[in-house]
Amino acid sequence: MRGSARLPVLGVLAVALAAGLGLVAAQHFWGSAPAPRSGTPAPALRGTLLYPQPRAVADFALQRADGSALTRADLLGHWTVLFIGFTHCPDVCPTTLGLLAEVTKRWPEAQQRPQVLFVAVDPERDTAEKAQEYASFFDPEFIGASGDLAELEQFSRGFGMVFMKTALPDGGYTIDHSSSLSLIGPDATLRGVMRPPLQPDAITADLGALMRAETGAETP
Repeated sequence: MRGSARLPVLGVLAVALAAGLGLVAAQHFWGSAPAPRSGTPAPALRGTLLYPQPRAVADFALQRADGSALTRADLLGHWTVLFIGFTHCPDVCPTTLGLLAEVTKRWPEAQQRPQVLFVAVDPERDTAEKAQEYASFFDPEFIGASGDLAELEQFSRGFGMVFMKTALPDGGYTIDHSSSLSLIGPDATLRGVMRPPLQPDAITADLGALMRAETGAETP
């Protein structure tokens, strides 16, 4: 979201989210955390809500800056943190991406580092090139992508996220969007959601706990 001043929009988004996801998705969001696949107890988490069962990410195709397609296959083999936003965002987007840059720098080994995916949901202004340039400003390893409106709406719905174009008094517009982070496992399944207020220490601790529980990897 653009900020706390847009409380009426928050209400509209909440209704849209509930309508789009339905009762089953709501149960996913508020269910208890599952045990890791190793059978060990679920790790204690500080700021992440896990789905009762991981949900497979549906196939999708967005555009990368180099003209290639970003697909579900690009989620395999990595823990991925997904954030949607737009490059003209005045507050939430730069704050969140800056926070995630701080988190990823805590992983000494690049191959174990969670990847961050920024999807720009302002197709009128944000090309894939602009999305990547914006994401790279915070960390060169961040992935930026975009698509047309239909592709972005379908993609966002698959992760329980919403966005909408909102007119401004000066004749321009902004994009109101979900400010949560989606957590995607290395098998391209949607594992959970991290909701504001986002804290680097909590995100680092939760990602580390989930990685250790599943693979035993060394983490911060």
